[in-house]
Amino acid sequence: PTELEIQERLQSSESILGSRILRNEPHLAETKLISDVVDEFLELRKGTVGEKLLDEYKVITDDFVEIIGNIPVSSLSKDSIRTYIKTQMKLPPNRRKNPIYRELDIENLLKLKGVKPQSRLNVNKFLTRLTTLMNFGVSQGYFKDNPILGMKIPITKIQGRKKREPFSQEDLSKILTPKTFLDWTIDFGLKTKSDKPNVVKLSNPFYWTFLIGILSGMRTNEIAQLLVEDIIKKDNVWLINVDETKDKSVKTSSSIRKVPVHPTLVSLGFLDYVKIIKSKGNDRVFPELTKTRDGYSSKISRHYNEKFLPTLGVWKKQVKVLYCTRHTFINRCYIKGVDRDIIKSIVGHEPDFTLDVYGGNPFTPKQLFQGISKVSYTKIRWDRLKVDWKDIIGE
Repeated sequence: PTELEIQERLQSSESILGSRILRNEPHLAETKLISDVVDEFLELRKGTVGEKLLDEYKVITDDFVEIIGNIPVSSLSKDSIRTYIKTQMKLPPNRRKNPIYRELDIENLLKLKGVKPQSRLNVNKFLTRLTTLMNFGVSQGYFKDNPILGMKIPITKIQGRKKREPFSQEDLSKILTPKTFLDWTIDFGLKTKSDKPNVVKLSNPFYWTFLIGILSGMRTNEIAQLLVEDIIKKDNVWLINVDETKDKSVKTSSSIRKVPVHPTLVSLGFLDYVKIIKSKGNDRVFPELTKTRDGYSSKISRHYNEKFLPTLGVWKKQVKVLYCTRHTFINRCYIKGVDRDIIKSIVGHEPDFTLDVYGGNPFTPKQLFQGISKVSYTKIRWDRLKVDWKDIIGE
Protein backbone atom coordinates (compact mmCIF):
# COMPACT_ATOMS: atom_id res chain seq x y z
CA PRO A 1 0.00 0.00 0.00
CA THR A 2 1.05 3.57 -0.65
CA GLU A 3 1.85 6.02 2.15
CA LEU A 4 -1.47 7.78 1.47
CA GLU A 5 -3.40 4.50 1.82
CA ILE A 6 -1.63 3.77 5.13
CA GLN A 7 -2.58 7.20 6.49
CA GLU A 8 -6.22 6.67 5.39
CA ARG A 9 -6.34 3.28 7.15
CA LEU A 10 -4.86 4.77 10.34
CA GLN A 11 -7.40 7.59 10.28
CA SER A 12 -10.19 5.06 9.75
CA SER A 13 -8.95 2.96 12.71
CA GLU A 14 -8.77 6.05 14.94
CA SER A 15 -12.31 6.98 13.92
CA ILE A 16 -13.61 3.50 14.80
CA LEU A 17 -11.76 3.54 18.15
CA GLY A 18 -13.15 7.00 18.90
CA SER A 19 -16.69 5.79 18.17
CA ARG A 20 -16.21 2.85 20.54
CA ILE A 21 -14.97 5.17 23.30
CA LEU A 22 -17.95 7.47 22.80
CA ARG A 23 -20.34 4.52 22.96
CA ASN A 24 -18.70 3.42 26.20
CA GLU A 25 -18.98 6.85 27.86
CA PRO A 26 -22.66 6.47 28.79
CA HIS A 27 -21.79 3.17 30.47
CA LEU A 28 -19.03 4.92 32.40
CA ALA A 29 -21.46 7.61 33.49
CA GLU A 30 -23.97 5.01 34.66
CA THR A 31 -21.47 3.10 36.79
CA LYS A 32 -19.23 5.85 38.16
CA LEU A 33 -20.53 7.36 41.40
CA ILE A 34 -20.23 10.93 42.66
CA SER A 35 -17.99 9.71 45.49
CA ASP A 36 -15.58 8.24 42.91
CA VAL A 37 -15.21 11.65 41.27
CA VAL A 38 -14.78 13.31 44.67
CA ASP A 39 -12.04 10.84 45.68
CA GLU A 40 -10.20 11.40 42.41
CA PHE A 41 -10.60 15.17 42.73
CA LEU A 42 -9.19 15.23 46.29
CA GLU A 43 -6.35 12.84 45.51
CA LEU A 44 -5.11 14.97 42.60
CA ARG A 45 -5.13 18.09 44.78
CA LYS A 46 -2.91 16.66 47.48
CA GLY A 47 0.32 18.60 47.57
CA THR A 48 -0.97 21.27 45.17
CA VAL A 49 -3.14 23.18 47.66
CA GLY A 50 -2.66 23.91 51.35
CA GLU A 51 -3.80 21.45 54.01
CA LYS A 52 -6.47 23.88 55.23
CA LEU A 53 -8.03 24.22 51.76
CA LEU A 54 -7.82 20.47 51.16
CA ASP A 55 -9.62 19.81 54.46
CA GLU A 56 -12.25 22.38 53.48
CA TYR A 57 -12.82 20.61 50.15
CA LYS A 58 -13.13 17.29 52.03
CA VAL A 59 -15.80 18.59 54.43
CA ILE A 60 -17.82 20.31 51.71
CA THR A 61 -17.73 17.35 49.30
CA ASP A 62 -18.62 14.91 52.11
CA ASP A 63 -21.69 17.04 52.89
CA PHE A 64 -22.56 17.22 49.21
CA VAL A 65 -22.55 13.43 48.83
CA GLU A 66 -24.50 12.98 52.08
CA ILE A 67 -27.20 15.44 50.98
CA ILE A 68 -27.77 14.41 47.36
CA GLY A 69 -26.84 10.77 47.86
CA ASN A 70 -24.01 8.78 46.32
CA ILE A 71 -25.69 8.78 42.93
CA PRO A 72 -24.24 7.84 39.52
CA VAL A 73 -22.66 10.81 37.76
CA SER A 74 -25.26 10.45 34.99
CA SER A 75 -27.99 11.31 37.52
CA LEU A 76 -26.44 14.62 38.60
CA SER A 77 -28.68 17.52 37.60
CA LYS A 78 -29.82 20.97 38.65
CA ASP A 79 -32.46 19.21 40.77
CA SER A 80 -29.57 17.69 42.73
CA ILE A 81 -28.14 21.17 43.28
CA ARG A 82 -31.56 22.51 44.33
CA THR A 83 -31.81 19.73 46.92
CA TYR A 84 -28.33 20.56 48.17
CA ILE A 85 -29.07 24.29 48.47
CA LYS A 86 -32.42 23.83 50.23
CA THR A 87 -30.82 21.45 52.73
CA GLN A 88 -27.75 23.61 53.41
CA MET A 89 -29.96 26.63 54.06
CA LYS A 90 -31.51 24.75 56.99
CA LEU A 91 -28.24 23.58 58.57
CA PRO A 92 -26.38 25.47 61.33
CA PRO A 93 -22.97 27.03 60.69
CA ASN A 94 -19.86 25.00 61.59
CA ARG A 95 -21.93 21.97 62.43
CA ARG A 96 -18.86 19.72 62.27
CA LYS A 97 -17.20 21.74 65.06
CA ASN A 98 -20.21 22.36 67.26
CA PRO A 99 -20.45 19.62 69.95
CA ILE A 100 -24.26 19.92 69.85
CA TYR A 101 -24.48 18.93 66.19
CA ARG A 102 -21.27 17.18 65.13
CA GLU A 103 -22.40 13.66 66.05
CA LEU A 104 -25.71 14.00 64.16
CA ASP A 105 -26.17 13.07 60.54
CA ILE A 106 -28.05 15.53 58.35
CA GLU A 107 -31.32 13.60 58.44
CA ASN A 108 -31.52 13.76 62.25
CA LEU A 109 -30.18 17.28 62.39
CA LEU A 110 -33.03 18.51 60.20
CA LYS A 111 -35.51 17.09 62.72
CA LEU A 112 -34.26 19.39 65.48
CA LYS A 113 -36.24 22.50 66.32
CA GLY A 114 -34.87 25.96 66.97
CA VAL A 115 -31.72 25.50 64.90
CA LYS A 116 -30.38 28.83 63.66
CA PRO A 117 -29.45 28.29 60.00
CA GLN A 118 -26.19 29.44 58.45
CA SER A 119 -26.03 32.47 56.20
CA ARG A 120 -26.67 32.51 52.49
CA LEU A 121 -23.13 33.76 52.15
CA ASN A 122 -21.88 30.46 53.59
CA VAL A 123 -24.02 28.43 51.19
CA ASN A 124 -22.68 30.37 48.22
CA LYS A 125 -19.14 29.79 49.45
CA PHE A 126 -19.83 26.05 49.43
CA LEU A 127 -21.23 26.31 45.89
CA THR A 128 -18.06 28.11 44.80
CA ARG A 129 -15.91 25.27 46.14
CA LEU A 130 -18.18 22.66 44.54
CA THR A 131 -17.92 24.50 41.21
CA THR A 132 -14.23 23.56 41.19
CA LEU A 133 -15.24 19.92 41.63
CA MET A 134 -17.82 20.20 38.83
CA ASN A 135 -15.36 21.82 36.45
CA PHE A 136 -12.95 18.98 37.21
CA GLY A 137 -15.70 16.46 36.44
CA VAL A 138 -16.46 18.18 33.13
CA SER A 139 -12.79 18.25 32.14
CA GLN A 140 -12.53 14.50 32.85
CA GLY A 141 -15.64 13.71 30.84
CA TYR A 142 -17.69 12.57 33.85
CA PHE A 143 -20.25 15.41 33.64
CA LYS A 144 -21.70 16.96 30.49
CA ASP A 145 -21.74 20.39 32.10
CA ASN A 146 -21.52 22.18 35.43
CA PRO A 147 -25.03 22.12 36.97
CA ILE A 148 -24.09 24.75 39.59
CA LEU A 149 -23.76 27.51 36.98
CA GLY A 150 -26.41 30.14 37.65
CA MET A 151 -27.55 28.43 40.85
CA LYS A 152 -26.05 30.70 43.50
CA ILE A 153 -28.62 32.26 45.79
CA PRO A 154 -29.25 36.02 46.08
CA ILE A 155 -27.45 37.86 48.86
CA THR A 156 -28.71 41.05 50.46
CA LYS A 157 -26.22 43.86 51.05
CA ILE A 158 -26.52 43.36 54.81
CA GLN A 159 -25.55 39.69 54.46
CA GLY A 160 -22.65 40.38 52.13
CA ARG A 161 -19.13 40.24 53.49
CA LYS A 162 -17.73 43.59 54.48
CA LYS A 163 -15.25 44.73 51.90
CA ARG A 164 -11.70 45.35 52.97
CA GLU A 165 -10.53 48.92 52.74
CA PRO A 166 -7.13 50.27 51.72
CA PHE A 167 -5.14 52.07 54.39
CA SER A 168 -5.72 55.81 54.10
CA GLN A 169 -2.90 58.35 54.02
CA GLU A 170 -3.71 59.13 57.65
CA ASP A 171 -3.51 55.41 58.53
CA LEU A 172 -0.14 55.05 56.82
CA SER A 173 1.21 58.15 58.56
CA LYS A 174 0.31 56.58 61.92
CA ILE A 175 1.69 53.14 61.07
CA LEU A 176 4.88 54.38 59.42
CA THR A 177 5.82 57.05 61.93
CA PRO A 178 9.47 55.97 62.30
CA LYS A 179 9.59 55.41 66.07
CA THR A 180 6.17 53.72 66.13
CA PHE A 181 6.90 51.40 63.22
CA LEU A 182 10.36 50.43 64.40
CA ASP A 183 9.15 49.89 67.98
CA TRP A 184 6.49 47.48 66.71
CA THR A 185 8.70 45.68 64.20
CA ILE A 186 12.49 45.57 64.21
CA ASP A 187 12.76 46.73 67.82
CA PHE A 188 9.71 44.91 69.16
CA GLY A 189 10.67 43.56 72.58
CA LEU A 190 14.31 44.14 71.69
CA LYS A 191 15.50 44.52 75.26
CA THR A 192 14.94 42.35 78.26
CA LYS A 193 14.22 43.70 81.75
CA SER A 194 17.97 43.62 82.36
CA ASP A 195 18.40 46.00 79.40
CA LYS A 196 20.59 43.49 77.60
CA PRO A 197 20.14 42.93 73.84
CA ASN A 198 17.81 40.10 73.02
CA VAL A 199 17.23 39.49 69.33
CA VAL A 200 13.52 39.01 68.74
CA LYS A 201 12.75 36.00 66.62
CA LEU A 202 10.11 37.56 64.36
CA SER A 203 11.30 41.16 64.18
CA ASN A 204 12.58 40.89 60.59
CA PRO A 205 9.35 39.55 59.04
CA PHE A 206 7.39 42.06 61.17
CA TYR A 207 9.42 44.81 59.51
CA TRP A 208 9.38 43.64 55.90
CA THR A 209 5.88 42.19 55.50
CA PHE A 210 4.00 45.47 55.77
CA LEU A 211 6.48 47.35 53.58
CA ILE A 212 6.58 44.71 50.84
CA GLY A 213 2.77 44.55 50.99
CA ILE A 214 2.16 48.24 50.30
CA LEU A 215 4.95 48.37 47.69
CA SER A 216 4.09 45.22 45.71
CA GLY A 217 0.53 44.11 46.48
CA MET A 218 1.77 40.64 47.37
CA ARG A 219 -0.44 38.60 49.69
CA THR A 220 0.84 38.19 53.25
CA ASN A 221 1.54 34.47 52.89
CA GLU A 222 3.23 34.98 49.52
CA ILE A 223 5.71 37.24 51.32
CA ALA A 224 6.12 35.03 54.37
CA GLN A 225 6.91 31.88 52.37
CA LEU A 226 9.58 33.41 50.11
CA LEU A 227 12.77 31.50 49.40
CA VAL A 228 16.12 33.24 48.91
CA GLU A 229 16.20 31.79 45.39
CA ASP A 230 12.93 33.61 44.64
CA ILE A 231 14.78 36.93 44.52
CA ILE A 232 16.15 36.95 40.98
CA LYS A 233 17.55 39.39 38.45
CA LYS A 234 16.33 39.39 34.85
CA ASP A 235 17.08 41.94 32.16
CA ASN A 236 18.77 44.08 34.82
CA VAL A 237 15.57 44.18 36.92
CA TRP A 238 15.30 42.59 40.39
CA LEU A 239 12.17 40.44 40.65
CA ILE A 240 10.36 38.44 43.32
CA ASN A 241 9.30 35.07 41.95
CA VAL A 242 5.89 33.95 43.25
CA ASP A 243 5.12 30.30 42.56
CA GLU A 244 4.08 27.02 44.19
CA THR A 245 7.32 25.06 44.00
CA LYS A 246 8.64 23.12 46.99
CA ASP A 247 6.27 23.66 49.94
CA LYS A 248 4.92 27.04 48.77
CA SER A 249 1.35 27.65 47.68
CA VAL A 250 -0.54 30.25 45.66
CA LYS A 251 -4.20 31.20 45.72
CA THR A 252 -4.92 30.77 42.00
CA SER A 253 -3.02 29.85 38.83
CA SER A 254 -2.85 33.55 37.89
CA SER A 255 -1.05 34.19 41.19
CA ILE A 256 2.09 32.63 39.70
CA ARG A 257 4.04 35.66 38.56
CA LYS A 258 7.17 37.78 38.89
CA VAL A 259 6.91 41.01 40.88
CA PRO A 260 9.51 43.76 40.44
CA VAL A 261 11.27 44.86 43.62
CA HIS A 262 10.05 48.41 44.22
CA PRO A 263 12.86 51.02 44.26
CA THR A 264 11.83 52.06 47.78
CA LEU A 265 12.40 48.48 48.98
CA VAL A 266 15.84 48.60 47.39
CA SER A 267 16.64 51.87 49.17
CA LEU A 268 15.45 50.35 52.46
CA GLY A 269 17.98 47.56 51.99
CA PHE A 270 15.80 44.59 51.02
CA LEU A 271 18.35 43.23 48.55
CA ASP A 272 21.14 43.73 51.12
CA TYR A 273 19.03 41.93 53.71
CA VAL A 274 18.47 38.96 51.37
CA LYS A 275 22.18 38.82 50.53
CA ILE A 276 23.10 38.61 54.22
CA ILE A 277 20.43 35.99 54.92
CA LYS A 278 21.77 33.92 52.01
CA SER A 279 25.38 34.28 53.21
CA LYS A 280 24.35 32.71 56.51
CA GLY A 281 23.20 29.57 54.69
CA ASN A 282 19.45 30.19 54.96
CA ASP A 283 17.12 28.93 52.24
CA ARG A 284 14.23 31.15 53.32
CA VAL A 285 14.00 34.92 53.29
CA PHE A 286 12.41 34.70 56.73
CA PRO A 287 13.90 31.56 58.31
CA GLU A 288 12.28 32.49 61.66
CA LEU A 289 8.85 31.54 60.33
CA THR A 290 7.53 28.00 60.42
CA LYS A 291 4.74 26.57 58.34
CA THR A 292 1.38 25.94 59.98
CA ARG A 293 -1.92 24.72 58.60
CA ASP A 294 -2.60 28.24 57.30
CA GLY A 295 0.84 28.74 55.76
CA TYR A 296 3.73 30.83 57.06
CA SER A 297 1.99 34.11 57.85
CA SER A 298 -0.23 33.40 60.88
CA LYS A 299 2.13 34.84 63.55
CA ILE A 300 2.74 38.00 61.52
CA SER A 301 -0.99 38.50 60.95
CA ARG A 302 -1.73 38.05 64.64
CA HIS A 303 0.96 40.57 65.57
CA TYR A 304 -0.53 43.23 63.32
CA ASN A 305 -4.23 42.41 63.73
CA GLU A 306 -4.25 41.73 67.47
CA LYS A 307 -1.55 44.13 68.71
CA PHE A 308 0.01 46.70 66.40
CA LEU A 309 -2.95 48.04 64.38
CA PRO A 310 -5.52 47.98 67.23
CA THR A 311 -3.11 49.92 69.46
CA LEU A 312 -2.97 52.68 66.83
CA GLY A 313 -6.75 52.70 66.42
CA VAL A 314 -6.39 51.72 62.77
CA TRP A 315 -7.68 48.13 62.85
CA LYS A 316 -11.29 47.28 61.92
CA LYS A 317 -12.50 43.70 62.07
CA GLN A 318 -12.43 42.11 58.58
CA VAL A 319 -12.31 45.59 57.05
CA LYS A 320 -8.89 47.02 57.86
CA VAL A 321 -6.31 44.34 58.61
CA LEU A 322 -2.74 43.51 57.60
CA TYR A 323 -3.96 41.93 54.35
CA CYS A 324 -5.20 45.40 53.33
CA THR A 325 -1.66 46.27 52.31
CA ARG A 326 -2.61 44.51 49.05
CA HIS A 327 -5.71 46.69 48.60
CA THR A 328 -3.65 49.76 49.46
CA PHE A 329 -1.13 48.99 46.73
CA ILE A 330 -3.77 48.26 44.08
CA ASN A 331 -5.67 51.43 44.98
CA ARG A 332 -2.46 53.46 44.74
CA CYS A 333 -1.68 51.93 41.33
CA TYR A 334 -4.96 53.24 39.92
CA ILE A 335 -4.45 56.65 41.54
CA LYS A 336 -1.00 56.89 39.92
CA GLY A 337 -2.32 55.85 36.50
CA VAL A 338 -0.59 52.48 36.19
CA ASP A 339 -1.88 50.50 33.18
CA ARG A 340 -4.65 48.14 34.31
CA ASP A 341 -3.16 45.07 32.63
CA ILE A 342 0.21 45.76 34.23
CA ILE A 343 -1.51 46.03 37.64
CA LYS A 344 -3.13 42.63 37.07
CA SER A 345 0.18 41.14 36.05
CA ILE A 346 1.94 42.49 39.15
CA VAL A 347 -0.71 41.48 41.72
CA GLY A 348 -1.72 38.17 40.09
CA HIS A 349 -5.29 38.93 39.04
CA GLU A 350 -6.90 37.11 36.14
CA PRO A 351 -5.91 38.86 32.88
CA ASP A 352 -8.50 40.22 30.49
CA PHE A 353 -9.73 37.82 27.82
CA THR A 354 -7.52 39.24 25.07
CA LEU A 355 -4.31 38.92 27.08
CA ASP A 356 -5.25 35.53 28.50
CA VAL A 357 -6.10 33.92 25.16
CA TYR A 358 -3.81 35.72 22.73
CA GLY A 359 -1.00 37.35 24.67
CA GLY A 360 -0.28 35.47 27.87
CA ASN A 361 1.91 37.88 29.82
CA PRO A 362 3.43 40.19 27.21
CA PHE A 363 5.08 42.59 29.65
CA THR A 364 8.84 42.70 30.04
CA PRO A 365 10.49 43.05 33.46
CA LYS A 366 11.36 46.63 32.53
CA GLN A 367 7.71 47.47 31.74
CA LEU A 368 6.56 45.94 35.02
CA PHE A 369 9.28 47.84 36.90
CA GLN A 370 8.24 51.12 35.27
CA GLY A 371 4.66 50.43 36.33
CA ILE A 372 5.42 49.56 39.95
CA SER A 373 7.83 52.50 40.26
CA LYS A 374 4.92 54.91 39.79
CA VAL A 375 3.54 53.84 43.18
CA SER A 376 4.53 56.24 45.92
CA TYR A 377 3.18 57.50 49.24
CA THR A 378 3.44 61.05 50.52
CA LYS A 379 4.58 62.24 53.95
CA ILE A 380 6.45 59.02 54.74
CA ARG A 381 9.99 59.48 56.12
CA TRP A 382 11.52 56.47 54.36
CA ASP A 383 15.04 57.60 55.26
CA ARG A 384 14.21 57.32 58.97
CA LEU A 385 12.73 53.84 58.50
CA LYS A 386 15.98 52.49 57.08
CA VAL A 387 18.05 50.30 59.39
CA ASP A 388 21.57 48.87 59.21
CA TRP A 389 21.06 45.19 58.38
CA LYS A 390 24.72 44.37 58.94
CA ASP A 391 24.35 45.69 62.47
CA ILE A 392 21.06 43.84 63.07
CA ILE A 393 21.79 40.40 61.61
CA GLY A 394 25.56 40.56 61.07
CA GLU A 395 27.58 40.40 57.88
